[in-house]
Amino acid sequence: MAARSWKRADQKRLADHYLARLPFASAKPYKVFLSFMAVPVFLSVLEKHLPRDKSGLDLLRYHLEPMLVLAAVTDKDSRVVQDFLARLK
Repeated sequence: MAARSWKRADQKRLADHYLARLPFASAKPYKVFLSFMAVPVFLSVLEKHLPRDKSGLDLLRYHLEPMLVLAAVTDKDSRVVQDFLARLK
């Protein structure tokens, strides 16, 4: 799936389809999407599908946080990730 040459619209459409079923029971889906999507784009899609219940948010954060920290390679990415994680609390 590491097709970085995909058009951004196609990346968003694929992510939107799969991330509609949040949270996942492992970190693998998040890792896969972060392998070919920019962090801010990934988070913009993810925000549309956040679970409403606290247990769902806790599970999401548990698996997602380590993946986001690893994926944030620039200062901008780090700020976006920290802002996003703060909103999950």
